[in-house]
Amino acid sequence: MMGAGDAYAAAWPAALARPAAALSDVLAGFAHTETLSPGACAAGQALQLARLLAWARAQVPYYQDSSWAAEASDKIARGSGDFWDLWRGLPLLSKPTLRAEGARLNAARVPESECPLGLTRTSGSTGIPVEVSTTARTRLIWDALTIREHLWRGRDFASRLGAIRYLAEPARNPAGIMGANWGPPVAGYTRTGPASAIHVGLTAEHWLRWLANFNPHQLLTYPSVAEALLDAGDKPPALTEVRLFSEPVSAALEQRLTKEWGVTVAETYSANETGYIALRCVYGGLHVQSESVLVEILDDNGRPCAEGQSGRVVVTPLHNLATPLIRYDIGDYATVGGDCPCGRKLPVIREVLGRVRNLATAPDGGRFWPVELARIRKVQAVRQFQYVQTAQDKITLRLVLGQALTEDEREEIARLARVSLGHPFVIEIQSVASIERGPTGKFEEFLSLLEAKPWTRG
Repeated sequence: MMGAGDAYAAAWPAALARPAAALSDVLAGFAHTETLSPGACAAGQALQLARLLAWARAQVPYYQDSSWAAEASDKIARGSGDFWDLWRGLPLLSKPTLRAEGARLNAARVPESECPLGLTRTSGSTGIPVEVSTTARTRLIWDALTIREHLWRGRDFASRLGAIRYLAEPARNPAGIMGANWGPPVAGYTRTGPASAIHVGLTAEHWLRWLANFNPHQLLTYPSVAEALLDAGDKPPALTEVRLFSEPVSAALEQRLTKEWGVTVAETYSANETGYIALRCVYGGLHVQSESVLVEILDDNGRPCAEGQSGRVVVTPLHNLATPLIRYDIGDYATVGGDCPCGRKLPVIREVLGRVRNLATAPDGGRFWPVELARIRKVQAVRQFQYVQTAQDKITLRLVLGQALTEDEREEIARLARVSLGHPFVIEIQSVASIERGPTGKFEEFLSLLEAKPWTRG
């Protein structure tokens, strides 16, 4: 903890700079900041980032031992040079570094106003945990952005909310678990209808039975689950919206949901380490939550991408004093978007492409994002699939089958896979009983086991 003489004050936005800000105050403040010009927003972020960097240099062992942190912080404090030039000269923080440094990225002390502290953990596909401390302020921001997303989408708070997602033991009831309301933070903001959730690790038959019984108006789930539901059964009669998270959302899936089920599609982009990164409005813009995070989308030379260009996503949470993550490379790639007709001035991400481990390497060495992988479902025996690249010229196609394949079907699956990938890979078909999801419920249709290298767009 810190004494009264060590008080810390946020610099921006004003809604978070006020002591003991209430949730309603933060929401009202965010309604103003989302209309700020890009220049005004960038100026506010620069003020907050300068304060965050100075804090990290003073309180966090990892940054205390980094000469670049001291040099950059001093130059910014003296006003020596353009802030953004100085900022973009800072090194990136990789996920392996975050894992390796661990506690050395935690502040030795935090202000009383930031307490109590919490802990969030993510293990991704590697099973190696990454732990980041949260503060009262970062949790308040999470709550405010959760409600902001509901308000942006104009949801009826009295409706029924269902979720198919990862649930920890012992909440894995095949019949789902019921709640009288949507739970925190929404239940503390307004009255809501009931909610129910079922574990993503159960079978599609369990999901369908639960959906039929609960009949939600909204469904929160992973894109891979939504696709499985489209293939497996009818739409619940009351369902009007499917809200997707955690995995990239393809245009093909959104089109299927809109056409076959007649529902609207919502999307949130977040990471456990950083909180919300972007929220989609009703016009389709995936708006960066600039009050909470700085998002940089960078090309292979570390320069900001222009509209329509794709690059790696680098995120800096503006307000986490407990575990400051300065220029954190989260391992995603995304495409920069343009202005959104909704009128909000927050930057737009056109599309989240996925993780570097989901990039394919062509036999000629080029790298690309595989699309339309579900072509192989034209062979009716295919129930579930996963492409695994094991060599530069070889793909192992893991299949859950409804029945044994004929030789003609095996050849057709291999042909369709090559068409989807656009290259003459050697296709090895492997029949499996099931394909496991990641530790937090994520599913990856394409997974590369090759050594990760920077992506260059062809």
